[in-house]
Amino acid sequence: MRSSTTETPSAYRSRGRPGRTGFGGSLDNRIRFAVEIATAPADEIGADRAGFRVPPGNPFNDIAENDSHEPHPALARAPTPLDLAYLHIGHGGDELLHARSKLWPNTLVLNRAGTDIATRAKGIEDALADIVNVGVMALANPDHPTYTA
Repeated sequence: MRSSTTETPSAYRSRGRPGRTGFGGSLDNRIRFAVEIATAPADEIGADRAGFRVPPGNPFNDIAENDSHEPHPALARAPTPLDLAYLHIGHGGDELLHARSKLWPNTLVLNRAGTDIATRAKGIEDALADIVNVGVMALANPDHPTYTA
């Protein structure tokens, strides 16, 4: 379940998104929508086949998260009872990454967009993530595995 950039869960979570009145107010209420819709695929196909994606601090489409350090640790904790297969996170800064990596019990996928392979691999070396994504680099360059092997 994606709760990133332009998706509705992100808009509800952010205090800076104009025009959103439902699921607003308290932190628990702002993240409730994302958790509720993460429950649906877990119930339908099984939690072991479902995941959750969040991008702290992503500024796209007028979503201003000046308080990323508030909702994102809560988002890492809230779906834990669902026992989802993975949490896919955007970097959002080292401090936030360290906090989230301690809160999520299952597979953690890290996206350090715009960084090189060595920087991405450091997330695994430092035990902050189980997997790092390289999708954009690999899709843009079909020879990418040759250069990183």
